[in-house]
Amino acid sequence: MLNGHVEAIRNFTSDALQAADRCFRVYLPPRYEEETDRAYPVVYMHDGQWVFGCEEGKALSRSVPAVYQLDRITDDLIAAGEITPVILVGVDCDEANRRREMSHSTPVKARRMGRRGYIPCNSFDGEGMGFAYQQFITDEIKPYIDAHYRTLPGREHTMITGSSMGGLVSLRMSVYKSDVFGLVGLQSPAIHWETDEFYNSMKKEDQRVWLDCGGAEAYYVDNIRALVKLFLGLGYHDGKDFAFYMQPGARHSGEYFGPRFEQMMKWFFGKPAKPVSAEILSRDNAAVSGHITVLNTLVTYDNGVILSDMDACYRDTAGLADIDSTGEVHPHAAGSTVICYQKNGITAQKPMTLVNALSEDILLYIKATIPENTPQDGPIVYHFFRDQYLILDKKEDRVYEGFIGVPRDWCFDGHFTRCAENRDKKTELTLNRRVVCEESQHLEYTIDGWKE
Repeated sequence: MLNGHVEAIRNFTSDALQAADRCFRVYLPPRYEEETDRAYPVVYMHDGQWVFGCEEGKALSRSVPAVYQLDRITDDLIAAGEITPVILVGVDCDEANRRREMSHSTPVKARRMGRRGYIPCNSFDGEGMGFAYQQFITDEIKPYIDAHYRTLPGREHTMITGSSMGGLVSLRMSVYKSDVFGLVGLQSPAIHWETDEFYNSMKKEDQRVWLDCGGAEAYYVDNIRALVKLFLGLGYHDGKDFAFYMQPGARHSGEYFGPRFEQMMKWFFGKPAKPVSAEILSRDNAAVSGHITVLNTLVTYDNGVILSDMDACYRDTAGLADIDSTGEVHPHAAGSTVICYQKNGITAQKPMTLVNALSEDILLYIKATIPENTPQDGPIVYHFFRDQYLILDKKEDRVYEGFIGVPRDWCFDGHFTRCAENRDKKTELTLNRRVVCEESQHLEYTIDGWKE
């Protein structure tokens, strides 16, 4: 099987960023050198030093372990005939200034963490450099790529995509440079940095947009569901020029970004697909008052793509609830019912109990027994999602405890550290303890050891 390969352009001078040592990497698809009369769509990606698994100048290997390997994923899709050949451009980030470069504005020290509201959150020193970074890509890298490679330079063939902070800057660039990027891929974008001012500046463009998130991403789920509604309110049509996928149980990590990238590429560059099955996922009850139960109806297509239907058709067999097209269940009386989904000849059902009330939040009681040799020079801290933590109180020798209220139906992987300022330092050997916040609960842990 023929493979594509990766080239690296190093020591690239950027007037926009006032730097002479920038780097970006270019994946060229199989037969690029042979099919000299062919031009290709281009996908521009952030964090180039992390998203590719291949060393530049070498054919792609199937044995090199890596997390992202978006070049290999794309290569396999092209080889299987599942997508049209494309060129990938991975722009290396300045690791020391990554957050600054991917922020068009300078965020305040507290940002909106979904239903928890505004919470203090680590930021950066100085002002956001997003406009300069945007100019670097659109006015310096893209002209270079179009001049040195056989590209289809039009906006309808040009895509911007990224995950987390890369998703945040891709969203901004898709708005400010809609004349350049007709295709937009947003993977778990860090939009807790965003403001109403920016959202109110958005309008419907002639673009196709992919948006995704993992179900175990806590406040990201809240924020991104709100962004879904914003896109639909602007006039985008779910399943046509807009696609959304809420991946059940997925964390905020490259382990999940890569497989979702594969689905995204099929949606943008693959052949038309037909739905073959559907499944309704949610908690098993919904309330007249308080917490709103949200359905995640996953529709699987014959090419393997899975999408969350945000323009769904529902009914309940007992006639006790209203269910909107995005999956919000609004009961008007208690009782039992069956939620029915039907669309494009595909059906799914879910039994559901309707109750009078569910509180918006649940309470977690955290108890931790620490190792005997734990240094006494710092706190014992429970980190329950990015930039959110609880400093535990000492109850007795080696035993610490605390309480925290979190929004119902959040899901996340928590862990313990011996410092509050950085969740990756002085951390326990066992990481990512999954918590599903359906009901209040007592969580008791024994920490086996620490790593610095």
